[in-house]
Amino acid sequence: SIIPKCPFHTIACENIEKFQAGNCSKCSNSNFCIKFGFHSFESYEEIFGFNIADKPLSSFLFTSEFPPFCQIHHKVEVKISSNFDGDIGKLKIKIIGKSLTSHEIELNKKEIHFNPGKIYTFFIASEDVGEVEGAILNYDYSLSALRIYAEQLHVEFITIETLESGRKIKLCTKDGMHLKSYKDSQLKEEFC
Repeated sequence: SIIPKCPFHTIACENIEKFQAGNCSKCSNSNFCIKFGFHSFESYEEIFGFNIADKPLSSFLFTSEFPPFCQIHHKVEVKISSNFDGDIGKLKIKIIGKSLTSHEIELNKKEIHFNPGKIYTFFIASEDVGEVEGAILNYDYSLSALRIYAEQLHVEFITIETLESGRKIKLCTKDGMHLKSYKDSQLKEEFC
């Protein structure tokens, strides 16, 4: 963290559960973003001034299990189409950036029922891909659920907000967001 290749930001939050749920997914006057490691005091001082003892702070970050360990934080919102019965399963995403494409990331660890018209919010981290340009979304339907559904998910759009840059992008698929089970769907801003 002395000469970082990516921002290494921590996010102030009341507790780890709220952080992981994405309740503190934006840098603001109440959710401070502070550099981690060697530069943390300098970053803290910019926000609070010199008296560090008066302002105790709990802050969190996602890290990778592999070097260089630094991760970029993303808030992903998935809007399910209202013209759809819903389905049960898991979503996975690869974030496409100017520099590279991320590894595949599970948005929901456990199967959930995706209800029509609802927006689902996920807080994830990826390697630094550069400015987000698109995504690849994959839907795995539930094999344990009674199959009264069509084994596909109808997504109206997704948004990806990158915490470190503050940039938010809206993405859609070319074919109207019918995600077929176990098949990758590419999403781009120009498809919206």
